[in-house]
Amino acid sequence: KGDKLQQLESKMEDATKACKAEVNMKIQNMNDLELKLDTAEKSSFLKERDLVETLKTQATQLKTKGEEVDSVKEELSSLEELHKEQIQASAEMAEAHKTAIEEKGDKLQQ
Repeated sequence: KGDKLQQLESKMEDATKACKAEVNMKIQNMNDLELKLDTAEKSSFLKERDLVETLKTQATQLKTKGEEVDSVKEELSSLEELHKEQIQASAEMAEAHKTAIEEKGDKLQQ
């Protein structure tokens, strides 16, 4: 009977050791998974942050380009206005020359 009890105790100890080993392995797997998840979350956060920064930079660049375009449009508008003024001044000068020539012609005829 003592031998049987000894065998049962031995089997129980073995089963307990195997169970503890299984639990420890599962705990280790869980820890590994938590670490992987944590790493993935950090990586995802960093990627997201980088993407946000990239988008902010691109938005700023687009805004700057838009401002440059607006500035160029304003300059073109100013140049067009100046060109119109030059054309008007040329027309006025031509009219003045024409009048002067007509007046000289009138004086020569008299």
